[in-house]
Amino acid sequence: MTAAPTPARIAIALLTGVATTAYYATPDLIRSRTARGWTKAGIAALLTASSIPEFRRGRAAARERWEREESRTPAQLLAEVPASRKAAGAGAAALLLGGSVALTVAGERWMYRRGERRAAVGVAWAHTRGGVLAGLLAGALALIPADTDRPPAV
Repeated sequence: MTAAPTPARIAIALLTGVATTAYYATPDLIRSRTARGWTKAGIAALLTASSIPEFRRGRAAARERWEREESRTPAQLLAEVPASRKAAGAGAAALLLGGSVALTVAGERWMYRRGERRAAVGVAWAHTRGGVLAGLLAGALALIPADTDRPPAV
């Protein structure tokens, strides 16, 4: 049984959905490329700042769980890992991060170009339509409960 989303998680999901929609709708609303860039940076900063309380709450819950279930913290566990495995893990993380960034950039470019093609043939709100879909998806994903939302096992 999953717990119902908290009011804070619902608020973050709504903010995420609206901000994501606004982020992708900027070409329909702001003609200046520079102004669009600054607006998108502001939206990204807003989303990052809004996620900090939830991040801290999750981190505190995880720390509490580690202390309850095991006497060692992740940092202590990591200290026991051989250097060669740490290097392999760091390399894998770098590859995953690089791949994630590359896929994100490719997806963003595809969405922008698709919006531009649609706008060129006269479709109203060409970028906003895709932004609404992205916003709905982002908002729905923000509602997925974190591992720290579950009650502790007894």
